[in-house]
Amino acid sequence: MGRLPKQQKLVLVLRYFEDLSEAEIAQTLGISPGSVKTHASKGLAKLRLDPSLLPMLDDDAPAGNERLVAVRERVARRRRANVTRVVAACLAAVALIAAYALLPQLRTKALPEPAFRIEMPRYAQNRSGFVDIDYYRLTTQAQHNYAARLDPALTWTPTGQQEALFIACQHRGTSALAVTVRVNGHDAGVRPCVSDSLLAWETFRTMLDPQTFGLVAGRPAVVSLELAPGASGPLLEGTVAVAVGELVPFSQIPLPPRPTEPAPLDRALDGVDPATVTLLEAGGAHTTTLTWRGQLTVLAQTQSSGRLQISVDGIPVSTLDFGTFPVEGKHQVGTTLTAGRTYLNGYRFDPRQDAKITIAIEAERLTGDWFVAIHP
Repeated sequence: MGRLPKQQKLVLVLRYFEDLSEAEIAQTLGISPGSVKTHASKGLAKLRLDPSLLPMLDDDAPAGNERLVAVRERVARRRRANVTRVVAACLAAVALIAAYALLPQLRTKALPEPAFRIEMPRYAQNRSGFVDIDYYRLTTQAQHNYAARLDPALTWTPTGQQEALFIACQHRGTSALAVTVRVNGHDAGVRPCVSDSLLAWETFRTMLDPQTFGLVAGRPAVVSLELAPGASGPLLEGTVAVAVGELVPFSQIPLPPRPTEPAPLDRALDGVDPATVTLLEAGGAHTTTLTWRGQLTVLAQTQSSGRLQISVDGIPVSTLDFGTFPVEGKHQVGTTLTAGRTYLNGYRFDPRQDAKITIAIEAERLTGDWFVAIHP
C-alpha cells in the first residue's frame, strides 16, 4: 500500500479498512464520487500486478494458484516487451547516427533555398484573360532556388476536389526557363517560365486530373520539376514557386468594394452604329431574341467587380469576368458568338441562318451599373 500514489492509498484505506461508503469518502477527501471510483480501481489494479504480493511459485505449487501464476507471467511478458522496445529504439538511433556520419552525401540532398521570395497570392485563376475563368484557392506551396532537378518540388495530399498546379519563376535577366513538370512520375508537359512573371492570376499551368496523374484522396502526391535555360548557358540564380490550388466557387472570392456614387456608364460605343446595337443592362432587360445572320460581338462594361454569364437558348456558353480588376472607372470585357464554336461545357453553337436565338445575361455580385452591347 505504501507504494501507491497518495490519493489511491487514501481511498483504499477509507474504503476497505474504515468501511466508508463512496459518498462518505468523497465528502471526506473533497473529491467527486466518480474520482473515488477511479482511484479505487487504479489502486486495486496496481496491487493485483505487484510482483511482491505474489508468492514465489515453483512446479510443485499447490492447486488453486493457477490465477497467480498467470498474473506473474503477464507481468514478466510486459517487462520483456518494454525492454525489447527500448533496445529497438536505441538500435534505430545508432543506425541513423552512423548513416549520417558515414554517408555525407545524404546531407546534401536538401533542396536549395530560394534566391528571393516570390509573393504568393491566396487565389489564382485557370487562364489568362477575363473570359471563362475558374478560381483556385492555393492550399500547398513551396519555393526553391533554381536547380537542374527539383525532386520533390512539392508534396501535398489531394482532397478529392478539383485541383490545379501553378508554377512561376523569377530571376535576373529576361530569358525564359523550360520547366518539365511531373506529377507522381507522370509527365505533365514542358512549360515556359518567364522571368518576373509573379505567381498571380494568369499563371495557370496544369489541371490535376486524378486518373492521368494517379491521384487518390488522402494519399500524398509529389510534384517534381526539371529546369533548363531557354538559351544555351548555365541556370541563372532565381526562384521557382510551385503551388496546388483547390477549385472554389466565385461567390467565395473576395472582391474589392465599388467606388462610392459612381457616374452612370456611357452606353455609346466607338466606331459602332447605335442602330445595330442591342442593349441588355442592369436597370433594363436581361434577355433579347435576335435573328442569326452571322457572328455577333458581345461587349460588356461594369462599374464594379463581378461577372456576367451569357446563355444562348437557355444554355450557358460563356462567362465574362470582372473579379480581378482594380475598381477605378469602367471595366470592359468582350467575346464573340461564332457559328461552329464548341464551348468549354461541350455545347456546340451552330445556329441555322436566319434562325431566332435568345441571348440572356445573368449578373453575379455586380453592385454598380453595367450593360452588355450586342452587335454584328
